[in-house]
Amino acid sequence: MSDSGKRSIDLLYEKIEAGGFESLTESERWLLALTWLGLETNGGGLHQFFFNDAGKFAADAVLGLDTIGASKSADVLRRAIGLFPRGHLPSDQTERRRVLNRLPENVQWKVLGEELTREFWAACAEDQWAQRASDYVASHRDLFPALHQ
Repeated sequence: MSDSGKRSIDLLYEKIEAGGFESLTESERWLLALTWLGLETNGGGLHQFFFNDAGKFAADAVLGLDTIGASKSADVLRRAIGLFPRGHLPSDQTERRRVLNRLPENVQWKVLGEELTREFWAACAEDQWAQRASDYVASHRDLFPALHQ
């Protein structure tokens, strides 16, 4: 993560500490979600993203990917979420882990952990969503007040 990216995340966490997660604008929420999506998937794939606390941001991540035009990445993430019963991803980490662990092993590890993770990385490279997100933030400053105080 670049120094400016780290600074942006620090500013979002300062806003959360001052006013709670609800104090973030919708755009700030999806930017935070995209940051965690990138960190978690680079560290251990989509399974890790859903298993760890960051998985609670999945819906915001889809919204962010859609907003910046990263449609291929958004599609893969939607398909990954669709592996959960009724396409519902619990926001509570303990419950999400319980549901994830109930999925058949081949779905957890082969489909989610390998196949969809590879597809996601390929889509990310094609969509170049990190650059798209950065460009979007720069051109829509009013949607990210925490970053432009």
